[in-house]
Amino acid sequence: MRILLNAQDLSSSGGLQMSRFQVSRQLAQRGHVIDLLHVDDGDLAVDYRSFCHSVHRVPTFDFTRSSAARDLVRLAPSVRRGRRCRPDVVYVNRFSEIAFGILTGWASRAPVVCHLRYVSTHGSTRLMGSKVRRFIAVSQAQKADWVGAGLEPEWVEVVYNGIDPALYPPGGTEERRRAREKLGLPPDAFIALYCGRMSPEKGVEVLLEAWQKMAIDPAEGRLVLLGDPVVPSVEDYLARYERRIHEMAPPGCEWRPMQRDVVTFMHAADVVVLPSHSESFGRVVLEAHATGRPVVASRVGGNPEGLSGAFERFLFPDGDGAALADLLSSLVGWQEREPTLSDECIAHVTTEFTLQRTVDGVERILAEAAGGR
Repeated sequence: MRILLNAQDLSSSGGLQMSRFQVSRQLAQRGHVIDLLHVDDGDLAVDYRSFCHSVHRVPTFDFTRSSAARDLVRLAPSVRRGRRCRPDVVYVNRFSEIAFGILTGWASRAPVVCHLRYVSTHGSTRLMGSKVRRFIAVSQAQKADWVGAGLEPEWVEVVYNGIDPALYPPGGTEERRRAREKLGLPPDAFIALYCGRMSPEKGVEVLLEAWQKMAIDPAEGRLVLLGDPVVPSVEDYLARYERRIHEMAPPGCEWRPMQRDVVTFMHAADVVVLPSHSESFGRVVLEAHATGRPVVASRVGGNPEGLSGAFERFLFPDGDGAALADLLSSLVGWQEREPTLSDECIAHVTTEFTLQRTVDGVERILAEAAGGR
């Protein structure tokens, strides 16, 4: 099967980027031909070129109804390049890019499959969605959100995110000691980790409020916030948000830039926090569990599906800093009180959310679409 894949950038900066990279690499390893179109480079560029049949840079995938005529002209080179790849299926990973997918699919007579990664924010969902052969949602909550926005239920199939546990190895006492030494963190302090974008929907301000309520001495506890800083010239409101959360940060907070190696940070942490106001299905839950770390998350979107059963106790009401503070406080010293919790976290990923299971689902949907072209 020849798959045309597109990417805004070839970076490892977020869950979408890492999922797209790992899934496409697995598809290539299974014998499928991957042709990649991208707009910007990134730290995964060399890795993509190692398994893709071809990699081409194009001007844009963007299309908006308010500037449709201009955007169609700008999309033309990308569509022409995609058509020359002669795909069996066009596989896009953002709903905002399906105009490119639809036009390229029409030009090359190939079906389009769209992997939904975020909650719906698009007004023309039904009209555009009717031109796509199949949608892939990462959780039941996300599917319900997109169906509510206009997609038909039979158009959308759920394939949960998954990871390769070998890439996120468990970390015991010795791994924690080495990671903290490497990162310059106190060896015996309680360390909570946030890993993700610094944007309003991620709820970082709720986490900072909770940490302030805990009133933990910096010598006894640290909150590590791992994420890319916002460039002011790109989105002014994001820059204002970042300044605000820095200003409200209590003592004991450490800001670190996002990096490809998140395992060292997870090994250093006692607990990982996902305080989002909206979340389709956070990969960080799986990554943290694979390393043996419990995750505390807001009860929104796909989080309850990733933290089901015995892990439901680690969910808190969206925006409730006091409830989050209570949960974090209850996890201080969990290693001594609940010595089996780490193994339970690891088993949760290795039995329910593996990359192989995710790729099985994506591969089947792509093949069914290509077979029915």
